[in-house]
Amino acid sequence: MKNVLRKFIPVFVILFTLGAHSQSKNFIDQNYLETTAKAEKFVNPDIIKLNIILKEEDTKGKTSIENLEKKLKNSLKKLNINISKNLVLSNANSNFKDYFLRKTDVQKGKYYILTVNSAFLVGEVVRELESNNISNVSIKEVDYSKKEEAQLEVKLEAVKKAKFNAEKITDALDQKVIKAIHISDNNVYSNYNNYRKSNAPQMEMRLDESEGFTKNDGVKFKKLKYTASVSVKFAIE
Repeated sequence: MKNVLRKFIPVFVILFTLGAHSQSKNFIDQNYLETTAKAEKFVNPDIIKLNIILKEEDTKGKTSIENLEKKLKNSLKKLNINISKNLVLSNANSNFKDYFLRKTDVQKGKYYILTVNSAFLVGEVVRELESNNISNVSIKEVDYSKKEEAQLEVKLEAVKKAKFNAEKITDALDQKVIKAIHISDNNVYSNYNNYRKSNAPQMEMRLDESEGFTKNDGVKFKKLKYTASVSVKFAIE
């Protein structure tokens, strides 16, 4: 039995190699055109997370942390922000270590994360909080709620561009695109990670002469960009 297998295995290897070579040869022998295309999509971020830090020392000990919390929550309610859903206590601490080492008054602090859905609302929040002596506000991160749809849309746009380019080229050669025979789908790139790495994502605050926000002023964010590129081989005739 072993001798029989030894006779057939080399034959099988030869046939498999010839078959693979034949398939590769058939692909190469086809008339085809390869085009590469890229597409981009810009969107406004609609998930914006803010760090809000409350510290007694920011008011030189004149306002307790409890009163600062009340001012924070009242300010957000005034802007019709659902604090039970959009405001999260990140952590709370107090510098007891400094107190025991230096014999100074304990200065407590609390850290909140607020989620809003527009750059305009960010400006409104900052303006309202500053009017209540809460100015320790920074951008934590930004995101887009429909990013999966955006990624698919930009990928499809790149494929359409590749086909359009192929048809224009073949028209000039009096030939015709038949079908796509190979597609190289690259990953969609987004500048989202650049926002996360930055402590202050690319943001512009428009201030009036008194260094405060006016009713019509706000915050502008650089848009999130999704980029996709594809390479497509089209059979032509």
